[in-house]
Amino acid sequence: MIAQSNNLNQLTDSLARALYTSGGNPFEQRIIVLPDSNMKQLIFKALTQKTKGRVAAGLTVMNLAQALEAVSGEKLPTLLELSLFLEARLSTHLHHEAFTGIAKYLEIEARIAPLSEMVARIFWDYALFGGEALTSWSRKPGWQQLLWKEVNETWVLPHHLKVREKKELFLFGFGYLPPLYLRFFSEASA
Repeated sequence: MIAQSNNLNQLTDSLARALYTSGGNPFEQRIIVLPDSNMKQLIFKALTQKTKGRVAAGLTVMNLAQALEAVSGEKLPTLLELSLFLEARLSTHLHHEAFTGIAKYLEIEARIAPLSEMVARIFWDYALFGGEALTSWSRKPGWQQLLWKEVNETWVLPHHLKVREKKELFLFGFGYLPPLYLRFFSEASA
């Protein structure tokens, strides 16, 4: 079921109906996935009022990263972890032939951290949106491809996720979800 509205009251009404369909086991494990953990209190307050207090039974609230981990059994790196990893790799690869085009730029050490942060964000977007183009790009020679290979050998990124356990999931409050996540959660829903 998809409920769309700019009215939070209408959205929580739809969520309450979906969570507690007639005849459903009130203790059955259900997961509400929120874009931000700060919405948790707001959701519990609204659902408690709408369901006359039976909201907490069998209900878990998670943010997006927690839900991805719960369903896949894999921990995704944060952008900070990815950035720090790339910073270390950039520092060790300065004399590698693939880095000749940017080696002079990276001679100033203060440039490595900002570049690492930018590349981490770009790689995250590649993992989310790269699709088929990512395969052919990653086979080309270059410093980004070398780093991409090392990142993929070390970390699990979104394009690697596989559903390990189906769960009853309710995504709430997302203005947008990348198609990769939509497919993943569609496959993961019990």
